[in-house]
Amino acid sequence: MSQRSSDKTTTSPAAAGTDTRPRCLFLSGRGGTGKSLLLRWMAERAFAAGRTLVIADGDRTNRALPKYFDGVLFPESVDDGAVAHWLETVLEQMVIDRFTLVVDLGGGDQVLKRLAHELALQSLLEENGITPVLLHLIGPEIESLGPLSTLEKPNPADQSVPLFAPPCTALILNAGLIPNAGTNPAEVFTPIREHRVFQDAIQRGARALSMPRLWPALEINRRELSFASAVAGQAGKGPAPLGLGDRQRVKLWLRAMDQDFASIAEWLP
Repeated sequence: MSQRSSDKTTTSPAAAGTDTRPRCLFLSGRGGTGKSLLLRWMAERAFAAGRTLVIADGDRTNRALPKYFDGVLFPESVDDGAVAHWLETVLEQMVIDRFTLVVDLGGGDQVLKRLAHELALQSLLEENGITPVLLHLIGPEIESLGPLSTLEKPNPADQSVPLFAPPCTALILNAGLIPNAGTNPAEVFTPIREHRVFQDAIQRGARALSMPRLWPALEINRRELSFASAVAGQAGKGPAPLGLGDRQRVKLWLRAMDQDFASIAEWLP
């Protein structure tokens, strides 16, 4: 992939750290639940701290990550079998080269389910010294629990274990998906929190946390800006930088993200 001079950071397949095992982070959720936004925040946070990771973008309908980072890996074909083979190859390279990997497969993608079934993926990673991390992005609709329900069900190959439910699992309630922005997120997400699928995951050890709304997200995306560049007043591909108020909103969002994700900070790149 050619290097771009735009507002992007280069990824490199280096070890994620000297004191911890490499991590393999999978983002799960329906389309439009904020997976790419979360991945961008994690990656920028890691790069700003001098850490490295590899980004694998298997989203076949919204391949936006190469706009923000160079070196993003993606399959050459959108065929299910090709994407599964591509991801299997990336995972094998991760085990060999010992780098931390973040994988976005897009909304409702079946590739993770397929590899979890065929390879007993969770145990495969753990046996090879990789810590699997699963981040479920969840909206206020009960239907958004679908991907969580699928992966928490018994593995057809071994009914005694879930399909893919690593100890490092986070259930992330995205407040940015609430249609009425003035509604109390705690009230809106009460049916989700009380749902059996959610409760069962919590009982087996998954952690629940909230993701705050990023008010200027649309304008940041239009300009193809990093969050740091948005705060710094760069224009990106827009006619002008964000206004002073929106720059402050981004700054406060970044602060809130650090606070809200502090309970799983050790899982992140």
